[in-house]
Amino acid sequence: MKVKDIMTSNLLKYCNPETSIHDAEVLMKINNLRVLPVLDNSNKVVGLITDHDIKNTLSKVHGKLSALLNVGEIMIKKIHTVNADDNISSALDYMIKNQVGSVPVVDENGKLKGIVSLFKLISINNNRVIAIKRMEANSVMEESF
Repeated sequence: MKVKDIMTSNLLKYCNPETSIHDAEVLMKINNLRVLPVLDNSNKVVGLITDHDIKNTLSKVHGKLSALLNVGEIMIKKIHTVNADDNISSALDYMIKNQVGSVPVVDENGKLKGIVSLFKLISINNNRVIAIKRMEANSVMEESF
């Protein structure tokens, strides 16, 4: 199975390095997100911002100072991306090994095309295991008749 088969690509939410931390936090809360890709002016992925990054930053700075901070100051700059035609197993391996919950999906020019989450990968793999167990159970039942 390919990343393009399971990635979220419609209604993608993202921000840019100049987005205020407050605006990013609101966007995440409204859309029930834990991570936002950060895009430059040509829609290339240049980082990620997580709800954890925002909470940590806001706990260290207070009041008016927090309103002056933007996403570019705290975003994760060293990120891993995948392509839509990559196998989901390579995306899953990366996320587990690096303890990340999602990875941006980009085209050959680094432009955002979607996002794939660990939760979705695990859900799909669980469904496969369940399907295999059902097939095995049916096979055993057929053999007993």
